[in-house]
Amino acid sequence: MADFAKGVSLVLAPQDGESLWQPLPSTGYVTNKITPYNSPYDAFSVGIQVLEPGMHVRRHAHERSHEILFCYRGNGSYVRHPKSFRAIFDYVGTPHDVIIRESG
Repeated sequence: MADFAKGVSLVLAPQDGESLWQPLPSTGYVTNKITPYNSPYDAFSVGIQVLEPGMHVRRHAHERSHEILFCYRGNGSYVRHPKSFRAIFDYVGTPHDVIIRESG
């Protein structure tokens, strides 16, 4: 096996990850799947957040990891660049907030 093919693989079941209820104005919940605190990848996080239309994620930044936002269904607006999105990449320390405009 070539050296580049060796490394760490993380395999997660649907129920794996820490789930947290979110306070207003977000409501819903977030499930942290992969974070710098539970994996060897220090600058990358993966999670799932469910939001109803009209809810939003308050302005925040991540001190240790980049974040990828993907709108699976519906229509969200990224407040830093107020336009509809399907995917966004935020670098470490970049303040951002998201508004869910409509369901899909």
